[in-house]
Amino acid sequence: ITNFMDVTVNTNYENAAAGVSEFFGPELHALFLQQAPRWLGRKVYFHEGVSLMPFAALLRPGYAYIDNYTARNPVLSALFDDFEWHFKPFATIGTNIGLNIITGESSRISFSYEWNYHGTGHQGVWRFGHGSHYFRLEFVTKIHERRKKK
Repeated sequence: ITNFMDVTVNTNYENAAAGVSEFFGPELHALFLQQAPRWLGRKVYFHEGVSLMPFAALLRPGYAYIDNYTARNPVLSALFDDFEWHFKPFATIGTNIGLNIITGESSRISFSYEWNYHGTGHQGVWRFGHGSHYFRLEFVTKIHERRKKK
C-alpha cells in the first residue's frame, strides 16, 4: 500500500494558493537483475524495475485549492472543505534502472535513475500530473551477524 501526497502552491489563487493532492492504493513492483559483462567484474549487476498502481483513491481540490475563505472565517475551518474523492485505474507508473556492485555478503552499492509519474486523468475539476526524476546512490551493509548457538 502506497501513499503519495503533493502540496502545490499556485499564486494565481491569492488567498487560496495551497493545494493538496493525495494518491492512496496498492503498488506493484517488479525488479529484474542481470549480470553485467565480464569486463566489469563478476560482482556487478544491472537492474531494471517497473512499478504500477493498478487503482488509486484520489483526494483532489474541488472548487478552489483550499477554499476561498474570507477574513471573517478562520483558516482552519476552510481546510479540506471543498475536496473530492475519486477512484482511478492506473494512477501511477514508475521505472528504475541502475547498477549494483556487490561488496560482500549482504552488502552492496547501488546507483539508480528513477522516474515516477502520478496523474489524475480527467477525474475531478482540476487535472493533475506530477513527474519526478531521481538519481539515487545507496549503500547497503551488514552491520551485525547472529552467532549460531552450539
